[in-house]
Amino acid sequence: MVLICESEAAISRHQEMFDSFLWALEPQLWEIQEDFLADIVSNNNAVYRSLRTLFRNISSTSKLDDRFKIRVDRFKGRLAEKFSWDFEDLEEEEDDEAPVIVETDIV
Repeated sequence: MVLICESEAAISRHQEMFDSFLWALEPQLWEIQEDFLADIVSNNNAVYRSLRTLFRNISSTSKLDDRFKIRVDRFKGRLAEKFSWDFEDLEEEEDDEAPVIVETDIV
């Protein structure tokens, strides 16, 4: 899943594959228990993070079919409604993706 969601360069060339991926993923998400989606160590939701990356990549990719973009927006809406996931501000960096500033005492 991560490989597909992070493949920004492939979206415009393989739009049909991404469309098929989302259509195959949606019914699976409806059947899975919500607590299964969370990482038990860090309480991070890997599916949410991967989809957020995919949606960010899709929104920044030009030359995509309008119908595909509409289907993606509807899918985002259904996910937000079912799981209370927030896909607003996709361009903002996640906390763990933000640059880290390290101060040193080198003189």
